[in-house]
Amino acid sequence: MLISDTPYPLPTRYLTTKAGLPLAYTDVGQGPPLLFIHGLGSYLPAWQKNIAFLSPHFRCLALDLPGFGKSGKEGVTPAWPFMPI
Repeated sequence: MLISDTPYPLPTRYLTTKAGLPLAYTDVGQGPPLLFIHGLGSYLPAWQKNIAFLSPHFRCLALDLPGFGKSGKEGVTPAWPFMPI
């Protein structure tokens, strides 16, 4: 199963960059905006518990960075090569 086939626990939307790369994101709640950006090897659902707690008071936006999760991977070169162990 691919990550693109895995259901996310948060509503997922997509936008397309000027370069044509699709980016997956969520936009939940109302109020002052909070932007969640994951680190290396993570993805949008890593913020699920934070968003559940904060979304009653804030507009919570989180995205899958290019090359991660459900965002496009076409033309994305990893900064670090990953080798199977």
